[in-house]
Amino acid sequence: MRPLFLTVLLAALVLAIPATAGPLEDGLARFEEGDYVSALRLLEPLAAAGNAEAQARVGRMYTGAKGVQGDYARALGWLGKAAEQGNANAQEALGAMYLRGMGVRADEVAALSWYRKAAEQGNADAQERVGMMYQNGIGVPRDSATAKIWYRKAAAQGNARFARGDYAAAFRLLEPLATQGDAEAQVKLGRMYERGLSVQQNYVTAMGWYRMAAELGNGDAREALGTLYQFGRGVPQDYAAAIGWYEKAIAQGNAAAQEQLGTMYLNGRGVGQDYGAALDLFRKAGDRGNAAAQEKLAMMYQLGKGVPEDEAAALKWYRRAADRGNAEAQDKLGTMYQLGKGVAQDSDMARQWYRRAAEQGNAHAEATLWQMYDGGQGTLAEVFEWNKSLAEQGKARSQRGLGRMYELGNGVPRDYRAAATWYFKAAEQGDVDAQLYLAALFRLGQGVRQDFVEAHKWYRAAALGTGASGVANREQAVTAKRERQKLEAVMSPVQISEANKRFRDWKPVTPPAKTGDLK
Repeated sequence: MRPLFLTVLLAALVLAIPATAGPLEDGLARFEEGDYVSALRLLEPLAAAGNAEAQARVGRMYTGAKGVQGDYARALGWLGKAAEQGNANAQEALGAMYLRGMGVRADEVAALSWYRKAAEQGNADAQERVGMMYQNGIGVPRDSATAKIWYRKAAAQGNARFARGDYAAAFRLLEPLATQGDAEAQVKLGRMYERGLSVQQNYVTAMGWYRMAAELGNGDAREALGTLYQFGRGVPQDYAAAIGWYEKAIAQGNAAAQEQLGTMYLNGRGVGQDYGAALDLFRKAGDRGNAAAQEKLAMMYQLGKGVPEDEAAALKWYRRAADRGNAEAQDKLGTMYQLGKGVAQDSDMARQWYRRAAEQGNAHAEATLWQMYDGGQGTLAEVFEWNKSLAEQGKARSQRGLGRMYELGNGVPRDYRAAATWYFKAAEQGDVDAQLYLAALFRLGQGVRQDFVEAHKWYRAAALGTGASGVANREQAVTAKRERQKLEAVMSPVQISEANKRFRDWKPVTPPAKTGDLK
């Protein structure tokens, strides 16, 4: 059961959202959210007034959007109006209706005509459809060369979608070209299957796509195959096969393969440990801009592995890797600045590098930064921004810290409601201090409606250290038990029973999972 104050908080948040510029923006937003009933109500009058974007969206909804009565005749009418005004999305949708015979006699020639008009305006879905029609001779004589041209246009947008993280759209746009034998598209599909990006993770399928691209001479595919063999993903672990693929990729100048093989020599995995070979490979990959190799090369200079210890060289390579976004290097740079190793001691610079690493999930950097802030380093504004950054990522400690700053007016205007909001998020994850602070707000009615039942629930949760991130120490447990007993002295048996029921019904949430970097 969610506390009543959450409803109030959510209502406040809704009121705080800036209004959009007008009915069109509101209608488009409702459309994107899947609230098609509201979208239709807002957009249909604008469509009647001649707005092409509204006409296109209304036409799509009449093809059978959830909550909207399907009406192909109306859909064709609105899409036709928008298409005549040059709206590419409407042209693509009309092509689909003519191709499938939706509310109109199927007409492949008309379908191709509308698809082509949309494709020429850069509509990626239409480009893929035009390619498919040329490939299969639908509405036009079969022409593989022209099909490949259109597939490549769609794939270019697929690569952009992949880079933006829109993997479902990327897959849809890249698959046709991959099946036509395009190595770059095959590698992208391999990545998606290897990591489960918009598709079910499947190492065997990933290997299939990589192997096709590798046979076409693609260095990235050969490196990827080496990785699958090295770690036994989709195949039995086979260091010899891994090295073979890495060497083929290295022959093409592939920096990632150099870094992977260098790591094998560094650790003596599948080969005899050889710091000299590792250094050579890391240096070559580092010169090509591979951040992981740069970080490992820096570490070898710092620890004197295969070379004399050289803090200046370590600093140089750590900085290069850190500037390219390598979290390990950013953390190591923070340590060097904090301790004055190879560089003048500079706590401000140390915190900057630790923060960049921590924002990528580096646990050591995050813990060290907390120690520095808890020790009084950094301005209140810096501490607030740090807490806010991690709190928005779902980190319970930062959510609690942000709540505390709002409750005490520490660096920000005092705001009990904001404090309650952030305490609640952290308490839900099991943060014991947040549970204690939230219970106190309910007990006192600060920022929330006074509610002894809800306060009792949170005191009980704190006493037991309930939740994924909650382990109550003795002092916290004693405090929670004492405050709960004080409450029980002024609560009725019915209220106590309800509080216990709320606690039993409450389930802590799981902290957000970390995600790895993509190549």
